Amino acid sequence: MVPPPEALPDVLPTDRLTATGMPVPALRKELRRIPVARNVGNVVSVWVQSAGLLALACWVTVRVPLPAAMAVWALTFVLMGRAFGRWWLWPVMWLAPWMTVWRVLNRLRAVAEHGGMGVPFQHLPALHDELVASGWVTPEATFPNYWVLWKTASSG
Repeated sequence: MVPPPEALPDVLPTDRLTATGMPVPALRKELRRIPVARNVGNVVSVWVQSAGLLALACWVTVRVPLPAAMAVWALTFVLMGRAFGRWWLWPVMWLAPWMTVWRVLNRLRAVAEHGGMGVPFQHLPALHDELVASGWVTPEATFPNYWVLWKTASSG
């Protein structure tokens, strides 16, 4: 991707740039300077706008039907993303916790169903075969599917 050296213009070093194209220390310090008051003002305004949008969305959504409430939240996501510069960030940040909760609940379900054996689901058939070979799982305690299991369990 980098052009050969003969294709590059021979303009470096200068009084402000080194031979590698990096700024000299004085220019680098100037370029890295951040106006603190303006930066603080921007950050505070972003958070105030976000809190205001969330408060407004909470206030509005309890007063409108569900489809309108969903539209209000979608608009809130877009406006809050505009404040942070990335409109897609808010839906992703809502999806990530939802997926985390789903994974935790799914793991709890797996522990409940499989006795907390700590075996990944793809290895359950091998574990089942080991339990059958050891005599722990017998044909009397084995059901071909959940429907048969539920029917047998509910028949008394």
